Amino acid sequence: MSSRRLLTMLCLFLCLFVLSFSALAQDSEMPFIQWVDCPFEVPESETEGETLDCGTLVTYEDHFSDDDPAQVEIPFVILYSNDEPLSGPVIYLEGGPGGSALSSVDTWTESWVRNNSDLILLDQRGTGFSLPSLNCIEEEEYDGDDALEASQACYDRFVDEGINLNTYNSMQSATDISELMTLLQGEMEYTDYNLLGISYGTRLALTLMREYPENIRSVIIDSVYPPNANAYEQQALNNYRGLRMLFDGCNADPDCDNAYPNLEAVFYETFESLNDTPAMYQTTDEQTEEVSEEELTGDSFLDLIVEALYSTTAIPELPLVIYEVSEGNYDAAGMIDTGELSQGFSRQDDAQGDISDSEGMFNAVECIEELPFNSLDAAVETSAVIPDPIHDYLVSSIENQFAVCEMYGLNPADPIETEAVESDIPTLVLAGDYDPITPPADAQLAAESLSNSFYFEFPSHGHGITDVDDCAVSIIAQFLTDPTVEPDGSCIDDYEAPVWVIR
Repeated sequence: MSSRRLLTMLCLFLCLFVLSFSALAQDSEMPFIQWVDCPFEVPESETEGETLDCGTLVTYEDHFSDDDPAQVEIPFVILYSNDEPLSGPVIYLEGGPGGSALSSVDTWTESWVRNNSDLILLDQRGTGFSLPSLNCIEEEEYDGDDALEASQACYDRFVDEGINLNTYNSMQSATDISELMTLLQGEMEYTDYNLLGISYGTRLALTLMREYPENIRSVIIDSVYPPNANAYEQQALNNYRGLRMLFDGCNADPDCDNAYPNLEAVFYETFESLNDTPAMYQTTDEQTEEVSEEELTGDSFLDLIVEALYSTTAIPELPLVIYEVSEGNYDAAGMIDTGELSQGFSRQDDAQGDISDSEGMFNAVECIEELPFNSLDAAVETSAVIPDPIHDYLVSSIENQFAVCEMYGLNPADPIETEAVESDIPTLVLAGDYDPITPPADAQLAAESLSNSFYFEFPSHGHGITDVDDCAVSIIAQFLTDPTVEPDGSCIDDYEAPVWVIR
């Protein structure tokens, strides 16, 4: 063998040794970022490496234990600003808990937020494309009578896979995000960040404000889920409050009341009739355009109406839908169920099911930091004012969640997760008055302990204010430009009652 050949081989061996050592060193120095190909189909308007980049945060499953080497992978995407950024990036915190931000990347690529800021989306631990996944395909595919069987099967699989469910909570997720912010400061030269949380994402944002306030420039919390509200003791009443807003709103409008008289009574009659004799209706998948038939019971009809109250654009159509279904036009229910009136998109994975919503992550978070501090007896007592036709069903979903949490048997969070978050970080607090799950009272409760907060309530709006209309965009854009100055919210005065769709 020639000396030149030997030298070449020695150099090759040395290079391989150095690369292997570097990889091992990187693995031992968690957390770290890996830049990867995007796990989703990149929208046609975007180009990887130019308008966006995807990465994965690799970190510990348990940040607070020296004895648990298990890892989690948190995928994220940076959507670069369309113009020179005016401030630090905006980090979007998805709701749920269990929602996948990356599953909605299509809508965020068109967001006005990118006009002046980089926008960072991430799938929180246990959700979406993150690993391990806490999506429960067992619950999605289950069609039996006892839903707890599916929850049990999913839980058993998590245990068999060695997943430590006690580490899937807001505190651990907040630590993930704090690590990501620190690493991106080095890799992207970011100096500070703006947080945007919607629904459960507001709980996560509040946790970050409490635990990791460094380098947070401003916070926007939209449709707030504060830790100091007993959510399950109020859930049924909040659902009924949303329905009450719908019934009273239509009744107060002469045109709506004339077109749909006695709307509340008609709804209750339809609810009972469909539970006695279920019907079938057609629905069209918004992505595949496949048409399928679904059973419509009174319970599922109630769910459809409450879920539609989340959507500001759906609210004006609901009296029409209720009347059409009451008169036997059951396909009218498909106007809601197709997704045309809802927000976001689903992402289907053949092995894992619909990963846009992680049922296991929902159960873990709620069973650790909410249910242990709520009383089922108090929930039943609070719901006593709800009329009989719908009372039992609204309460039953709460009873089911208590049963799921008893089955999961997770450790309750530290009681700090039930306390108001105090902070002087500039915060914009948003609420919609028709919201059936996080009503304005919850947003006001959170704002009380945020000394530099600005509160805005939007009439005729549902759950999620961001990007709904020009007024909301204007207020948020002003705040991001200078979060120390209260935005001009006079455009809210122009809102009127919902413009009901009259047949």
